[in-house]
Parts: sequence; C-alpha cells; structure tokens
Amino acid sequence: MLLIITAFMLLLFYSFLVLKKDFKSPIFIFTSVWFLILTLYTLKLFGIYSVEFKTEVVLSLGILSFILGYYLYLPSYFNNNLTTTKSYIIHYGNIRLLAIIILLLGLSFYKQQFMSLLEGRTLDENKILLVLGKVDSGGAIMQYIVRPFEHIFIAISAFCIFHKPGEKFLIFSGLLFTILRFLSNGSKIIIVYFVMCLVFSYLFAISKNIVWNSENFDSFSYVNFNKFVKVNRKYLIFFVIAISIFLIIYMKKNVSFLESLYFYLTGSVVMLDKTVNTTYYLNSGYTYTATSLYTLWHIFYEFLSFFGLDGKNNSVFQNALSFIERTSYTTYVSDYKTYNAFVTMFAQFYADFGYFGVIGMSGSFGFFANRVYNRLFNYVTLDYFIIYCIILYYVYYGMVRFQMSSLPWGLSLLYSLFLIRFVFTMRIKIK
Repeated sequence: MLLIITAFMLLLFYSFLVLKKDFKSPIFIFTSVWFLILTLYTLKLFGIYSVEFKTEVVLSLGILSFILGYYLYLPSYFNNNLTTTKSYIIHYGNIRLLAIIILLLGLSFYKQQFMSLLEGRTLDENKILLVLGKVDSGGAIMQYIVRPFEHIFIAISAFCIFHKPGEKFLIFSGLLFTILRFLSNGSKIIIVYFVMCLVFSYLFAISKNIVWNSENFDSFSYVNFNKFVKVNRKYLIFFVIAISIFLIIYMKKNVSFLESLYFYLTGSVVMLDKTVNTTYYLNSGYTYTATSLYTLWHIFYEFLSFFGLDGKNNSVFQNALSFIERTSYTTYVSDYKTYNAFVTMFAQFYADFGYFGVIGMSGSFGFFANRVYNRLFNYVTLDYFIIYCIILYYVYYGMVRFQMSSLPWGLSLLYSLFLIRFVFTMRIKIK
C-alpha cells in the first residue's frame, strides 16, 4: 500500500514537472524512472514476488528524500556569483590529443576482443569470459583510465554534435568509443548512455537556441536553430536508423521481450527487499559509505599501498566488498525468473547507515544533482555538460546501484570534476 501511495505522489509531482516543461532536469528523470518502476511493480505481473513493509519504507524514504534534497538547493542563495557574466575558452586541441591517447591505451584490449569475435564467439560469450576472468580485461589501464574516459568522450561527442559541429574528430571519437565499448564487452548500457547524452545535448540546444561560434571560442553565437538542424540532419538520420536497427535485432532475439523488460525495470524492488531483510547480504554491521562510495575508499587504500600499508583488510571495507559481491549473484525474483546486481542505490545507502543513510545520502545526492543542473542551465559549457551527463546516468541507473560504487563510473565523475574542468577549460570573468 505504501508503494501505491508513493507512486500516486510521484504522479502528481510528475504532472507538475510536465506543466513546467523542464524535461532536462535530473528531478524529471528521477521522477519518471521511479514512477514507472513503482507503477509497474504494483501491478504484480508475471508472478513477481511481494516485498515486506520495511522495503516499502526504505524505497519511499529514499525517493522522497532525493526530491526534498533536490529542492533544498536554492540557486539564489548558493550561486550569487552567477550574476557575473563569464566567458569560456575550451582547449579542444588538448581534448583531441587526449582522445588519441585513450584510444591507443585501449587498442590492445579492443584488438583482443575483435579477434575473438572474428573467431566466431558472440558478444554474450565474450562478456561471460570477461566476467569469469578467462580473458585479459586490460588490467589497470582499462579500469582506471580507458573505461572512465570512454564515458567522458561520449558526452563530449554528444555536446559537439549540437553545440560545436565543427569538431568532427571529437564527434567521431565519441561514436567510436561507443561502438568499441559495445563490441568489446557487449555493453548495451553504453548505447543507452550515448542516446541520453545526445538527447539532452539537443534539448539544451533548443532551450538556449545557441551553438558555439566556430570562429571564436570565447563567445556564444546566436543562430536560427532550424537552419542548424538542417545542417546536421545527416547525423540525426544516422542516429535514428542505427537505434532502430539495434532495437529490431534485440527484440527479435528476445521473444518474451515485454516480460524481460518488466523484470528489468521492477526486479530491483525485489532485490532491495532481499538486501534489507536478510543477513546474507549484510551480516556484519553497516559499511559507513564504503559501499556506496566504494570508488573513494578504493583509491584511498591504493594510495596507502604505495607506502606499504594495507588498509583493505579492515572489517568495514571487507563487509562492503562482501555486500557488492553477493548482490552480483543471481537469485529468484519470481518462481522462475532469476535476477542479480540491480539492488537500487537505496540498498547501498541502507548498507552504509541504515535508515539514516537512505534519508541523508539520498537527500545529498538530490542536492548535488540540482547544483550541477543549475550551473549548466545558466552556462551551457562543455565541462559542466560532461558532469551533467554522468550525473544523469547516476540518476537513471539509481535503480541498479549508486554508480560511485562502480570504479569506472566513479572515476568518470571524479575526473570530470577535478581534471577535465580545470585542465581543458579556462574561465575568464568579463564585465
């Protein structure tokens, strides 16, 4: 019953957001995703298991806390400095050079995977071999450098298509990284991420009715957007055709597509139920951010290892590793359907601090998401667009986990916050 009430509240709130027509905001994505998940789950189709009341409380608290935290961010209070006009110089030459370096670093891994495909293995077989450790996964270079920057360059490509169409190389590099990622490990999620970046780049271009001046990187150029779309029509046509072909092939391959889609969206509710109501997943106390912020803990302990210190053996971190590992194991979400990994970000917040974690960390995430969005809304710049795309991915795939617990996605956010913004972008205040 509590989930039905929460779904109804989300419907009312969703209607309010639709009337505002702000379809680019993280809160719109968040509300849309969780309204869909809760509505579908309450239908109880295909014999999906029921959940306990405690699970409904955790889920409802997490959703409402994110929304509350989102609106606790007050742009007029936190962004007084945005009244000053700013100009941005983007060092696209350096970004192009970095794209080449990243491609070269991942070349041996890509080559290995392509050779495997040529030998007759399917994408799914290659993915299984990677998960089982039967083939070389590329080691630290892929994990710490190539994978995180793939996400960054996909966002750069989507930005350039509608805001900097003259950067053909960067547009191509993002498309190339998407294709390479898909073919190397069968990741369908990377295609979803690329589509997401592309759609929101387009929406920002419409809302601002601007593109970057190809002759002067220091200023904006206001143009007729309809003319701009005509110039880039070939990109849009290619995109629509490619996505259509992919969906047709995927649906033909999966006869029970609707059933699979239903469990894909709703199975996380049952997985959340299992994680918060059994001791199998969390049997040694709370993990105090080591689960949801695993990337930060991992980097800290790797840093300590350079000095001969081994901090990973502490009970909190080991408990977090156990939680993450055990949620990857398959379990039943109906009498015949197995499921794994999708535990929702609220399960990880609960693993960290219980109910306090669900409320506090959900609210903090909502606050940060709104901060990023408001900065981008005022100044549509490449650096903030990258952060925005990664945050949107965190919001959308919050039904899976909090993505800071995934090393490649965690590093993508850290790199975009503390590297890309300051190395490749120079801010100049002007009167």
